[in-house]
Amino acid sequence: MEAGDPQTAIQLGSRAVSIFRETLGDEARRTATARSNVAAAHVYLRQFDEADAMIRESIRILEKTSTAADSNLLAAYTVLTGALGERGRFEDIVGLLDTALAAAREADAPFEMGLVGLYNNLAVSQSRIGDLEAALATYELFVPTVAETYGNEHPHVVGSRVNMAATLERLGRTDEATVLYRDALSTLEATHGPQHFTTLHPRFNLANRLIEDGRFAEAEPIARASVDAHDVTVGPDHPNAALSRVVLAKLLLRQRRPESYPECERLLTTAQPILEAAHGPEHRRSRECCELLNELYGPEALDQPDRIRATDGE
Repeated sequence: MEAGDPQTAIQLGSRAVSIFRETLGDEARRTATARSNVAAAHVYLRQFDEADAMIRESIRILEKTSTAADSNLLAAYTVLTGALGERGRFEDIVGLLDTALAAAREADAPFEMGLVGLYNNLAVSQSRIGDLEAALATYELFVPTVAETYGNEHPHVVGSRVNMAATLERLGRTDEATVLYRDALSTLEATHGPQHFTTLHPRFNLANRLIEDGRFAEAEPIARASVDAHDVTVGPDHPNAALSRVVLAKLLLRQRRPESYPECERLLTTAQPILEAAHGPEHRRSRECCELLNELYGPEALDQPDRIRATDGE
């Protein structure tokens, strides 16, 4: 499916489903696979009601007519987990993939990219429901094998390690997380260049982690590079670009350098409307920006943006 033409994919795929149903029957593997492709286009368009019954019927047929290692079945699981994830149904994903991946291991399914993506989806979903130890165990199960198969520089390997680092960070194993973030960033910068979009996530996380650890001298050039790369790659009005400015502002405030307060104000006041428009004023990211502005100005000065005050700067 062409990413920019899902409607055409739906039309052509629906025609293929009709042909296969007439010639092979409704329970045929090729009918189910074609139906799965149509469902994927509906998910891309966020038409989840249309996709849900279609993809579940495809999975029912493929589970009956294929082995657990079949690539078409794994692709159908990917479509369903994508639809569930978009609706925040992470417990459903964990239940589905625990069973499906156990069957794939029993069938000695090769570690192809479709299977790797499902393992990553499982670990992310386990993390989202708060089962961090299970998420870490999932990463430890598949990341070394994928790295051995495809090499440490493969995007799926690096991306999985970044997600694994985030899980380690939430478990309080921050030193290990920092090492993984740094290694991932170094690999991606060497492979794609310092402003490639794949570098944004690990650079942002690394900067934030170093700030939380009080390693301000290390964090500042990384945080500034994060702002620059976001502005170039996704544009200064993107919510993630705004969030990178919040992280840099947090660093400047923590350093308690009065000469940095005007820059801090500029970073926060440009980020705040973008974050509130994207997430709403009560979202944690919007609130963090407001809290930093409160710290910068002082509670009694929130309505006086020309007065910059911070605790140690007066």
